[in-house]
Amino acid sequence: MSSRIKNLAIVIVLLAIVGFSCLPNPSGPTLDPPGDELLYFANYNSIQMCGDFQIDYDWSPGDARSNMSLYADNKWRISVAIMGSQTSDGQIEFKFAHDGSWNESSLGASGTPGVLEVKDNADNILLPLTVTDGFYIFEVNDETLRYTTNPAVEIGTITGSVIWDGAAPTLPASVECWVQHPAGDVQIWGAEAEGDAFTIPALADSLYRVRVNGGVGYSSATVDDVRVVDGVAVMEAVTLNQVFGAISGTVSFSDGPDPLPEALVVLSTHIDQVEVARFTTTTTSGDYLFEGLNYDDYDLTFTATGYQAGLIDSLHIDTDAVSSGNDIELAKIEAAIPDLPYLTPVIDGMIDVGWATVLDDPAGDSNWGGLNDFTGLHVAWDATNLYVAVAGSFDSGNTVNIYIDKDFDNGTGLADFSTIQSGSVADHLRKTIDMSGVTGFGADFAGSVWGTQYNPEVSDLTDSAAIVMMPGSALVGSSAAIEFSVPWTSLYPDMSGGIPGLTELAFICVIGGGDDVNLAGDTLPAVDDVHAPDAVFTIQVDADND
Repeated sequence: MSSRIKNLAIVIVLLAIVGFSCLPNPSGPTLDPPGDELLYFANYNSIQMCGDFQIDYDWSPGDARSNMSLYADNKWRISVAIMGSQTSDGQIEFKFAHDGSWNESSLGASGTPGVLEVKDNADNILLPLTVTDGFYIFEVNDETLRYTTNPAVEIGTITGSVIWDGAAPTLPASVECWVQHPAGDVQIWGAEAEGDAFTIPALADSLYRVRVNGGVGYSSATVDDVRVVDGVAVMEAVTLNQVFGAISGTVSFSDGPDPLPEALVVLSTHIDQVEVARFTTTTTSGDYLFEGLNYDDYDLTFTATGYQAGLIDSLHIDTDAVSSGNDIELAKIEAAIPDLPYLTPVIDGMIDVGWATVLDDPAGDSNWGGLNDFTGLHVAWDATNLYVAVAGSFDSGNTVNIYIDKDFDNGTGLADFSTIQSGSVADHLRKTIDMSGVTGFGADFAGSVWGTQYNPEVSDLTDSAAIVMMPGSALVGSSAAIEFSVPWTSLYPDMSGGIPGLTELAFICVIGGGDDVNLAGDTLPAVDDVHAPDAVFTIQVDADND
């Protein structure tokens, strides 16, 4: 009988544990047992291994993806898909916990290499190398406290086929297959297959959920509990039904212009916001129609030049009928002028007369010390320009980024800064920061500088694949302040030098390293998780809609 089912007290005897070194290269031999002098008897109900394996992996022991499997007495195992190193020096960081709580004693790294000790608030363990993306097997013995990690030896496949129930799909027919952790519902591998057969390669022996998507006009199918054993899993044929769901409606405009302007209507899935299709309305009727839709929940977003964006969300399609009458009126954006008082600071890298402090930040709260620390955000404007500055201490090895939403709560702009790809300062601005936790925020432009003075630029983020400099802007940096100006005509080119009525700006400011991941932990405003901020600072430029 396993010691796991006995309700015994934990007895710990740890003798002569000295020294510490990192784990060996996972491609090398496994570690030797620590020896008979180390005795440990546990009565755990569960052990979890959490870590930075993929960007969105949850460190919480409550995440079902972290649960290890008990495969023999006192022996636990988990298969993890590692997708890229998560630290600046190419390491993978992880940690063991037991019974679903960090508050109980954590299993931390100490003593002989590969041996754990039980202690509160244990340090994280590091794999000291840049690992190759793929599957790894982590094992831990809660009796000897020995742990190992090695690349998965058995690399297997899932194969299957599709039955098209209905008219043959438009060639070339393809099936998209998603392989997911059965509990966490997070994609870890994907494959496309032509025609009606598919193969998903490079999978470790484990349990998976497979989602097969036939594309627009066909249903999706999800198959649970697909187990790869000895490198092989063969699924039964999956039937994909032809569907004819549809959504229709009309776009109108508050000022009733003649002829009607064109509006872009974008259809996305409601949960994961995957874009399904686009439709541009005609200039005579404003009608739109999406056909051949899978049964799902959808969102519709509407944009037109000179008008506020619109949204119709949570449209449920579960039949082949047309969901009609999804009409929307877009409000015209009226030009206004910035509210008084007007301030015109000098852009010289020094906080001097002409600046208004809008947000203070306590000194010394940066994870990187006093040379990488915000102390305040400053904003000013006059009839020609918007002025923005951050004050603090900035060293010569990092970037300072000030991301700004020029039309907060209107649904436009960039929320995932990791998607920034190309441009003269793309490496400054590309960070693993996801702003989707702040409703209504999307950055439209940003001021950035590396090393307080190199490559200073105010960048237009409209196209994250090819960012460009904002016309007429200027940025100057120093070790004490980063300041920039940008003309209203660059921010709102359709407003003839004015600004949209009720304009509200939103800010998130960060200090980052030379890569995508490492951030100082000091932000304006302060947030709990700099990689997924839950707050922004907002300021009204035109509060009275004049």
